[in-house]
Amino acid sequence: MATTLLIPALFATYQHWPFYQIVMNVEDVVKNMGTNENPNFRFKTTDEVEVIYSQKGINNLLQRVLDSRRLEPIRKFINDQPDAYINNLTVAIYGGDPQWIPLEARRSSLNETFEEDFFEQIINTFGIIKLNGDETLFVLDGQHRLKALRIAYEKNNEIGKNQISLTLITHIDTEEGKKRTRRLFSIINRYAKPVSLGENILLDEDDLSAILVRMFINEYPLFEGKELIALNKTADIQLPRDKSKFSSVIALWSINELLIDPKKVYPKYFGPKKNLVRVRPCDIVIEEYRTLIFEFWDLFFLCFPNAKAFVNNVDENLRNNGGPLSLRPVGQQIFCEYYTKMKSLNRLDEISIIKHIPDDISNEFWHNILYDPIGKRIVGSKSFIRDYIYYHLNLPLTENQSSSLLENYRKCQQNINVVLPDKIINQL
Repeated sequence: MATTLLIPALFATYQHWPFYQIVMNVEDVVKNMGTNENPNFRFKTTDEVEVIYSQKGINNLLQRVLDSRRLEPIRKFINDQPDAYINNLTVAIYGGDPQWIPLEARRSSLNETFEEDFFEQIINTFGIIKLNGDETLFVLDGQHRLKALRIAYEKNNEIGKNQISLTLITHIDTEEGKKRTRRLFSIINRYAKPVSLGENILLDEDDLSAILVRMFINEYPLFEGKELIALNKTADIQLPRDKSKFSSVIALWSINELLIDPKKVYPKYFGPKKNLVRVRPCDIVIEEYRTLIFEFWDLFFLCFPNAKAFVNNVDENLRNNGGPLSLRPVGQQIFCEYYTKMKSLNRLDEISIIKHIPDDISNEFWHNILYDPIGKRIVGSKSFIRDYIYYHLNLPLTENQSSSLLENYRKCQQNINVVLPDKIINQL
């Protein structure tokens, strides 16, 4: 049965696209006008619009296939995040008989003097759009948000009174109309640049690891007033461009992720870590982890004087021929794993034994293990390098780690019969 809605709206036109900007309650956006067995949602995703998918040709595939794995994280964000916000949905509308009802305004009711053209613009812009319920509305941008909203509303009807904004664009159900709508969808998604992980880290107020990265950059005594951290798309620093940088934003964040127990600082969650919803912890917890992070870096610089010297007086040529492992994000991440290992063994008081491992990656100790002296580049996986350090320091390895270590060492040496060298710790 059709359900009429009268919605306050703004009307505008961009080139040949007339559109309406509206605000609706979530309960109206997710409304099912059918049954659970035969749903008929007022706002649909394109896989739910029969006229769009009635033919199987590529020309009718107006949207990418829904990725159901994205729904639960969005749903948890909506239900569990106190500061949740849903961005604008862009919706195509066709069929039915939507009506635009402009609002009347009297000059006498406005205590201002307007030019005729401006007064005309006011009358033509503000109004009401009337939806009878027999039109078809399908999402061009925001289909995952829409489906997650439906699930979130089922779990908690109280979110139904929240309001979200939508842009309604007229879709003409002809072959040419489909081409125009496909083109619009393509443009919306092609030029919508997602915020990078590094940018998120610098902005996020709920991710404790991100908050602590900013605290470290701004407040750690050795870094105050200096620009030593690179904002890259990965954890790596890019040489020679980043020759004056100590590390990267993402590397610092990944280290914090290792040092923070998410089950102690975030709302309860089940399953893998990707299911957690990050909600800003209280200031006491933030300060507690700030202290932990700063103490970690105190130990790092205690173990690696080369790194401390670089931070105090940047030598841009230090990594030209390899340089210190401690000035590579991979080395800093490995030290973090080493730190957590020593902490679990109650041996933090012995953490400086890592000083016996050569910090200079051009040292013969690292040839073809970590560093290719001919190509002058980092080689070897992080886990292999970590386990090679553990082996030399006589730290416990699992059976799988030991067998993998030997296998990788033989590959590096290109000798299937070679055995691991004598442990450095035994040579002291």
